[in-house]
Amino acid sequence: MRKALIAVIFIALASSAVPGNAGEFTLRSRSLMQGPAATGAFVPGGFALATGGGIAVIDTADATKEPAWLPLDGMPRNLIAVGSTVYVAAGRGGLCVLDLADPSRPRVAARRPARRAARCEIAGGFLYLLNETGSILTFDITDPFAPAPLGERRMGPANDIVGHGSLLVVSSSGTAGIFRVETNGGLTSVAEIVSPEHIRHVAVGGDILHLVLVDGTVARWRIDDPASPVSLEPLAVRGAVDLDFAGREGLVCTKAGEYVPFRAETNARTGRPLKLDGLPAEGGVLSRIRTRRGFGCSRLVAAERAFMAVAGKKGCAFFRRNAAGEARFAGRIDTSGFAIDLVTANGLLYLANGEDGVRIGEIGQDGSIEWIGHLQTTVARDVAVKGDLLVLCDGNDGLKTIDVSDPRAPRLLGRVASSWFLSAIVLDGVRAYVAGGLGGAEIFDVAVPESPSRVWRRELSEVRGVHVENGLFYLADGRDGMRIYRPGEGAPEYLSRIDTPGWVDDVFVVGGTAYLADGGNGLKTIDVSDPSAPRLLGEVDLGGLVRNIHVRGKTLFAACHTGGIVAVDVSEPAHPVEVARHATVDDARGVWADERFVYLGSASGGVYVFSYTD
Repeated sequence: MRKALIAVIFIALASSAVPGNAGEFTLRSRSLMQGPAATGAFVPGGFALATGGGIAVIDTADATKEPAWLPLDGMPRNLIAVGSTVYVAAGRGGLCVLDLADPSRPRVAARRPARRAARCEIAGGFLYLLNETGSILTFDITDPFAPAPLGERRMGPANDIVGHGSLLVVSSSGTAGIFRVETNGGLTSVAEIVSPEHIRHVAVGGDILHLVLVDGTVARWRIDDPASPVSLEPLAVRGAVDLDFAGREGLVCTKAGEYVPFRAETNARTGRPLKLDGLPAEGGVLSRIRTRRGFGCSRLVAAERAFMAVAGKKGCAFFRRNAAGEARFAGRIDTSGFAIDLVTANGLLYLANGEDGVRIGEIGQDGSIEWIGHLQTTVARDVAVKGDLLVLCDGNDGLKTIDVSDPRAPRLLGRVASSWFLSAIVLDGVRAYVAGGLGGAEIFDVAVPESPSRVWRRELSEVRGVHVENGLFYLADGRDGMRIYRPGEGAPEYLSRIDTPGWVDDVFVVGGTAYLADGGNGLKTIDVSDPSAPRLLGEVDLGGLVRNIHVRGKTLFAACHTGGIVAVDVSEPAHPVEVARHATVDDARGVWADERFVYLGSASGGVYVFSYTD
């Protein structure tokens, strides 16, 4: 199964402005189910998958059906399902409560703020939320859709929690603390288990606590008397990565890609190890090795007759098990998307979506995106469009020309290999100007798209951004600043260079002013009216790593890493001023603005579309 591409619209749901200034972002839509997949939970009629900046809901009765996708304000790290109610630890998005009564239309029923929410669990009728600072927040869930905060307890460094009846187990690098849940939700320490190795994950089956250790062993402790846990023989499996329970039946995944069923109390295998090598196009009993590479996983989620293997960028695979213990492949979700850079033209948005390739979407009048076309490539980094021709920087797989005359069926035309990692591009006539990262810069002739050719290359510092304006070619050359060239029939003529304190990631030129994304040193404005002698005009600190910039009118839009998208008033280039900002879920990578909207590629957070008023 390929990726779900369901646009979710948030008309005027979120806006952001800098106090005292006039600019304002209004979020119009977020779309694209991205990776990496983190974990999941079985829900009535399906499975909820935490991936990218949201939750995908998969109908397991029909694995070919596209999942419904619900974007969140943070990166989901962990979720717990109680019927159709799902509690999500969503990173800086805090605690989110989802209502999946209608799985085709999941909705956020409530949000509760929390600092970098990492794990959530239910024990003794209360909800506990662990954040990355080591605190555990307690919530009363008498009303499941309106958790009421009861208090916060500082635990120190912790990485996982698991509930078992009236017990809560909290693990850190080398210990597992056992706590009893009191009638008011408070926690009383009753025992502490010291582990010889770092604990990766904790799980309980029956009355047996299982600790998955980083060396691949699974330590076991009987906790029916929690004040006096009894050490048992380790699980008879080597190289464990993760395990989960459905009642007393457990399933453990190993580094070798085996899935081993076992019984919690007896430490005995209950069936032959399942070797899931290769995933067929249709369901079938996986009884033999089909490829040399198995489908390993980073998180395993088990149910009575099914399980889901979650594997980061590889996505997740869903399997059913019959009474004989055989596994039948039921479907796979790809989560390789990573929105890097994007452009718009003639009502269409073209996205370089990392290992997922190129995506093409129709832009609605309300800012919604309907994703209509896809071309799988190696590691799409940047795109440029002219008419029916799209030119792609495909990372270490070179430069590619693509026919987009039918945007629903883009077609590869030609390719030029490069020893460099191609990451940024602009088109000017039949020439493609390309940033080659640690290699340098290249120019390609794409007059014959079926046979593109290289016409120039130059080794430089680390070229991340390129721009062509007024017949000149500008390079963002990392630690060496900005370089200016005059293209010609042969090699371009070198004109000048200006150095800056930061690491220049991008350049955008309007008239006689160049704007530099100077990494952690903010935005620089440069007078290039005399291209042989560029000089610094002004600067502004944007409080983070500036990756990519685009100017529309008198406003510059900057993609600022974890700082989201920032608007800068550049009506006076010598005095740029930040006027608006909007936080995003993940790394803000690429930004583009046209006459209607501002678009942001936010890596695992997918694509944001904003309207902007100044």
